[in-house]
Amino acid sequence: MDIWTLEKWIKSRRSIRKWKKDEVSDALLKKAIELATWAPNGGNYQGWYFVVVKNKEVIRKMADTVQSAADRIASWPEARSWEEDVKRYQKNASFYRDAPACIGVFISEYRSVMDKVLLVREAADPMASRIMRFRRTAPTAI
Repeated sequence: MDIWTLEKWIKSRRSIRKWKKDEVSDALLKKAIELATWAPNGGNYQGWYFVVVKNKEVIRKMADTVQSAADRIASWPEARSWEEDVKRYQKNASFYRDAPACIGVFISEYRSVMDKVLLVREAADPMASRIMRFRRTAPTAI
């Protein structure tokens, strides 16, 4: 693929928040998950887990739960500092409510080998503690 085609694909990508009522085939969902596993990940960690939900009542309950949390957070006085952004998030928090299928993506906690060494050492070594503070600011899992 040439760079111009890649640029066109990246710049024309859009989020979809309105769904067709058509059922999504299991084959398509499996293929989407297979392709997702090809995403880059540090150290070939692959600590992701996928959960497919096609039950409309379960999807609605998930959306209700997320919307409830968004509404609660938006009501807190601390949210006023970011009111415009909070309202936009609140409006879209349960955008998937009527989707015919949802794929939940979960990831286990990732600790690189360097993090493991630093975690053991940081209590006794100020330099290790300093390095860990930096690593916590920009986690390697990201």
